[in-house]
Amino acid sequence: MQKQLQLLRDLQELDTERMVVENEQQTGHKEQQELKAELDRLQEMVDSLAEEISVVESEKKELVNAMSLEQEKILNVPKAGCRKSRHRKNMLLF
Repeated sequence: MQKQLQLLRDLQELDTERMVVENEQQTGHKEQQELKAELDRLQEMVDSLAEEISVVESEKKELVNAMSLEQEKILNVPKAGCRKSRHRKNMLLF
């Protein structure tokens, strides 16, 4: 009878340990899901920022090209005199 009671206690202890392990697994799984959701959210932000950067870089290229064309127009304006021409070139440097 003593052996049976001891076996029953051991079985209850093992069952308690099993429940603790299962709870820890569930908690770990829930945390993993939360981290995955946060990772997905952050990845969406990174993708969105990369897209915005691409648009800004494209706009920057367009502005650089437009500025270059404007500078060419200014430099190719008929010269009214040497001083004005030098003045125009100096203004472009600043």
